[in-house]
Amino acid sequence: MKKLVTILTLFIMIITCIVPLSAKTKVKVAYPIQDGLTEISENGVFSGYTYDYLKELERFTDFEFEFVTLEGDVNDQLVAALEKVKNGELDLMGAIIYDESLASIYDYTSTNYGMGNMALYVSANNANINETNIYSMKNLKVGVLSSSNKKNPSLDKFGETNGIVIEQVCYDSFEKMNQALEKGDVDSISVSEQSALKGNYRVVATYSPRPFYLATTKGNSHLISELNDAMTKLNKEQPTLMSELHDEYFSLRNNEFSLTDSEKAFIQENPVIEVAFLGGKAPFQSMNGQGDISGITVDVLDSIGKLAGIQFKYVYTESYDEYRKWVSEGDYMLLGGIASPYHSQEEKYTLSRSFLESSVELVLVKNIEATDIYNHTIALPKGISVTNDYEGKVKYFDNPLACLDAVESGKADYTYLNSHTAMFYNTSSKYDNINMIPQEKNYSQKTSIAIRNDVSSQLTNIINKGIDSVTALQIQDIVFKNATYVKEDLSLIDYIQENPVEFILFGLVLLGLYLSLRYYTKLKNDKKIRREYERFQQISELSGDCFLEYNIAKDCLTLSGGGAFLLSSVLIYPDYLKNCYRESERIRSVLNTLQTFNEECYIEFLDGEKRWQNVLLQPIYDNQNQATHIIGKVTDIQAQKEEQLLWRELAQRDSLTKIYNSAACRDLINKFLEEEKNYKGRLAFIILDIDHFKSINDQYGHYFGDRVLQELAMTLSRVTKSTDILGRVGGDEFIIGLKYPESIEYVEVYCQRLLEVVSHHICKDKEIDVTVSLGVAFSRKANTFDDLYQFADQALYQVKKTGRNHYQLYNTLEKDEN
Repeated sequence: MKKLVTILTLFIMIITCIVPLSAKTKVKVAYPIQDGLTEISENGVFSGYTYDYLKELERFTDFEFEFVTLEGDVNDQLVAALEKVKNGELDLMGAIIYDESLASIYDYTSTNYGMGNMALYVSANNANINETNIYSMKNLKVGVLSSSNKKNPSLDKFGETNGIVIEQVCYDSFEKMNQALEKGDVDSISVSEQSALKGNYRVVATYSPRPFYLATTKGNSHLISELNDAMTKLNKEQPTLMSELHDEYFSLRNNEFSLTDSEKAFIQENPVIEVAFLGGKAPFQSMNGQGDISGITVDVLDSIGKLAGIQFKYVYTESYDEYRKWVSEGDYMLLGGIASPYHSQEEKYTLSRSFLESSVELVLVKNIEATDIYNHTIALPKGISVTNDYEGKVKYFDNPLACLDAVESGKADYTYLNSHTAMFYNTSSKYDNINMIPQEKNYSQKTSIAIRNDVSSQLTNIINKGIDSVTALQIQDIVFKNATYVKEDLSLIDYIQENPVEFILFGLVLLGLYLSLRYYTKLKNDKKIRREYERFQQISELSGDCFLEYNIAKDCLTLSGGGAFLLSSVLIYPDYLKNCYRESERIRSVLNTLQTFNEECYIEFLDGEKRWQNVLLQPIYDNQNQATHIIGKVTDIQAQKEEQLLWRELAQRDSLTKIYNSAACRDLINKFLEEEKNYKGRLAFIILDIDHFKSINDQYGHYFGDRVLQELAMTLSRVTKSTDILGRVGGDEFIIGLKYPESIEYVEVYCQRLLEVVSHHICKDKEIDVTVSLGVAFSRKANTFDDLYQFADQALYQVKKTGRNHYQLYNTLEKDEN
């Protein structure tokens, strides 16, 4: 007997190990090949927006997505995919725009998983139109695809909003439209971003965003319910996932640098190009005591020069008058390190794309409060003007550094500086009389290269392509390299060279004085260093960021900045890696790879709240190229993550009336019915239809018809409780879900009141009578949205048969038996 039990036990253990207790449910996903959305490489590797999103979504489900390809061209594949999902051969399909007719065939997810924009494309060689100056253009000729010569109203609305007169030219094929763009017959073409347009194009603007959804076989409630739950969790964990996937698959930013034949010819004719710099703008551009010009702008241009085979030659001045003469005479093809939107050079130059965006700092003397600056004197670089309503005094100086010196010396009371420039100069110990206050995030400066207008457009294309090819990580490395202020110490050799006679005559005396001087200098420098550190601490504490410095040799981590106090009660951690303190694995990864660490992390604060933070760690090297420190910054990005919630809210609203749309009404009412499924009479479902709405449109026009719909929505919002459900499901049809109606009489009084309010208040300025008809159904146990809609629609039909402007109850209210 014991032997039999032993054998059975071993058998059960073996079966348990071999056969999993639970397996994921396979979900077959239609996979029509579409550029950007669903792609397969020659090696059979799947990729694309929808594929990447579903693989992320899979982590939050009990599903395993199986991607099923189809035969034929892209149109054949799409038709076959829709049909197979409809009849249940396949379970799921992505990138479906919500449509009322399709909603009766498929079940949509309650949340979209992306936004499809229309985009304006120009030729990549067109230097006259870019993503900045398009909004200041007066006229624009745009090609659109339309076999029926029908204009795009969304494009006209985009033009009206931005003050651009848009002339639409219709083409019946993309090939004809593309030829027109190449010939210059049109300035731009309008194509969906999701078309994954490839070729020699640039996107200069987007408009008319439309959400797209996942759709499944009608009635597959288990799948759609779990997808909705998983999408909510994924959006909470990675709110920026959709925007990241959009940039990856639909952006035309070209990171691969290549030259056209005409661009190569331009470089052969101009192998050396001179660039003019106005100084006093470190770390963007400055000159050291040996006459060497360096900075962020120089490194970016050198990077472009290596790619293109151009040698850039730099000329530099800190005199604005001399620089202005260069600009007005057009002596140089390029101007380096130009800030916008504050750049006010003459029209001889056009700005390239920006290669770095910086926040703005208010710099003011210590005895002035930031709230009381407007009655004091501002220091501004020459060339920048103030608005007519500015009431304070203005003094002009050659460059930003001169403005900073003016505030320090008391010649002016305050100025505004680019944050990179402000922090660079503030690390110098010479500034003791100033405070720096970071400004709001929407105040920023973009730094670009200016190209002389009469130069061939090929140079503009080369510069823009070069800026595109410099990755964000490379820019970050360039900034780290240039943004540290290096102070030159006075050495003994320098002193001897400056005083050779005194050293020879008084060698012994000078030796004693030298030793005393070194000791005094050390004390003084130590004091300055402490003062610099205290100043840096004060400035960093004003920001919400956490700055960190890890000393590799001492294994010591130091935290500073306003964000540090939110993350840790201790600011100095000796033996950091040895004791495996919190987040030490990230420091260890940088030590192991000696590469920049830049990731988004979900971090818990001292008060228990968790927020999304961007963690940036950068190794620092000495003269022997040995890593000595790791510096970094932790930045709060919670607001960016929460932006996704706004997208979801917009997707639930009807674009005309701003109340809930059909999909949102269906989801909200079904959810309520599910929660209250054990009770009777918990919802009065009302369908409201405008009487003779077609004749209103025919007699007064669709614009007035839209106004009627908007006024009706506002009126219904005023008489409906905030806890009830109000939405427009299409055309002139509205839905009201009254929760927990008190009695039949209450609902009848409510309906009568609706009839009176509508007839007395809607569009009386036109002296027309607008009336509505109502159909009402009360919920029963196990009812769904579709059940109640059908019942209420039958009641509405009876009202229309008997003369309209009235209401009809489909059934009566049943009270709970519990």
